[in-house]
Amino acid sequence: FCQTDICGPVVDLLIDEVEETGRTDIDAIHAEVYVDPSVFETGAFPDLTPLVAALDLPFEPVLFVLDGGGTVVARLDTTFDRGELRDALALV
Repeated sequence: FCQTDICGPVVDLLIDEVEETGRTDIDAIHAEVYVDPSVFETGAFPDLTPLVAALDLPFEPVLFVLDGGGTVVARLDTTFDRGELRDALALV
């Protein structure tokens, strides 16, 4: 449902990087931003999913990297490249 030209490619980049690490202890979880993005077609703004609303995220994409204990060790917002993503994943 990504509504920006960077959201989808960033998800693909994350999947590629996690696979390239060869690690099986990294889980990539994607959270949709909108409950029903088809509402955009009517000119209305769709409801945010509960997780996105709870985090008060007014933009996409955002990547949180958490360690095994659930502590956020890195956050990447909006536009980031493969190197920045690789560095963030190396923290876990």
